[in-house]
Amino acid sequence: KEKEKEKLLTTTTTTNGNGNSKQEIEKLLLQISVLEKNLKYENQKCESLSHELTIANKKVGDQETINFKILGEVERIRKLLIVKEEEIENLQNIFQEESERFENLVDEKDQQIVNLDNQYKE
Repeated sequence: KEKEKEKLLTTTTTTNGNGNSKQEIEKLLLQISVLEKNLKYENQKCESLSHELTIANKKVGDQETINFKILGEVERIRKLLIVKEEEIENLQNIFQEESERFENLVDEKDQQIVNLDNQYKE
């Protein structure tokens, strides 16, 4: 590019075919050089942002994987709770049945004591 600029400058004396002076051409070439540097800088920024976006996307993917695992664990615990609630309900029913049986036994024994006491009094 530098050689092309030099060639353009040396072959152009005071004006080119469009009527631009050597000074105007130099000014345009300088502007082109500044624009090229700005473009290079902007490209580097884009590459950096692209890299950051890749990292962010990976983090999002990792978080989605974690969230999926958490949801699976929540579902497993929910099912386990349902089973445990059923077990508790069964144990409460057993306890209620055993309590009633025990009360019946106590009532039966009390009645036997009353009967024996009555027999003894006779």
